[in-house]
Amino acid sequence: MDPSGRARMAQLGAKLMLAHAALVAEAREGRLTLPVLRSDPPILLRPTGDTVHLVGGSAGPLGGDQLRLDVTVRRNACLRLRSAAASVVLPGPTASSLHLTITIESGGHLDWRPEPAVSVAGGSHEQVVDVELQGDATMEWTETVVLGRSGEPSGDWSSLMRVVRDGAVAVHQHLRVGPDHVGSDGPAVMDGRRVSAARLIVGSSARPDCVSVSDTGAWTRVGLASDIEQTQVVSDSVAEIVALLDIGCTPAT
Repeated sequence: MDPSGRARMAQLGAKLMLAHAALVAEAREGRLTLPVLRSDPPILLRPTGDTVHLVGGSAGPLGGDQLRLDVTVRRNACLRLRSAAASVVLPGPTASSLHLTITIESGGHLDWRPEPAVSVAGGSHEQVVDVELQGDATMEWTETVVLGRSGEPSGDWSSLMRVVRDGAVAVHQHLRVGPDHVGSDGPAVMDGRRVSAARLIVGSSARPDCVSVSDTGAWTRVGLASDIEQTQVVSDSVAEIVALLDIGCTPAT
């Protein structure tokens, strides 16, 4: 860490983390290769076949941590990204942040599906995802956030996602939930539930829009373009979220 970073840590009175990890995936002779695989604690990258797992090198993120991960999927490569365990957003002197920059070249595919992030009381986290899609690149992106540990209030969570395809904006959405975001507990966002999941699929024909509400949660699927669809689910448990993400529903009328 440079001197300015150490000075900032001393000023805040906490051991904050600045990290910048990177990953490049290529297709070579029918196999996935990783010419760039650079971990930077607490972001540790562990490859297994066509999958790379994100492994937390420490607890957190802790408030004040500033983390970045760059992922490039080269032409015709197919990469799956998972995490070894849930991440727990812990309180600190300022909000923690994670910036994900994703580039997928023509013919490439990324399947992003980490374990849930848990926003605990007093914590605040800001996540920004910038995705660049080239040509016929495809993607499936799933993200789950849990508001608070069992029996506890939640912290604040902000997630901004921007998807640009061949220079044109395809998706721009912002989720902000938690006690500092007035109205986020209402029917338009969380509907009083504590778990939210979103799945964005780019590159497959969008299915009909759907809405489904039950005692276990609410489920919506919306076509954002002819080949882009998003599913949004809120529920009270991660197990229910996983089940709801994979079910169908009656098309909206």
